[in-house]
Amino acid sequence: MNRNGYSDAELLNALKADDELAFKELYDRYWHKMYGIALRKLGRKEVAEELAQELFVMLWQKRATLRIINLNAFLQVSLKNLSIDYIRHHIQEEHYLDSLKQYFPLS
Repeated sequence: MNRNGYSDAELLNALKADDELAFKELYDRYWHKMYGIALRKLGRKEVAEELAQELFVMLWQKRATLRIINLNAFLQVSLKNLSIDYIRHHIQEEHYLDSLKQYFPLS
């Protein structure tokens, strides 16, 4: 059964009841937008795809406990947090590689 006529609130209620079609509809509605936001912020297609996917995996995994009033705002804030975590991890990785280069210089 198609869920494209449902509101976000109706889809979220169905999602809490493990409705996979509701999840698919939310994914279809918001994935491209979240991908676009991540791409503009991070500038890398692969990373933007990964973060958008991770966002929806999190939505599915936490569906029973989430208390969402505004889905669009929730997704954008969650994506922002995922992006910050990605950047923070990437910076730490770069610092580590730079410090390795000091001890093991390339000939």
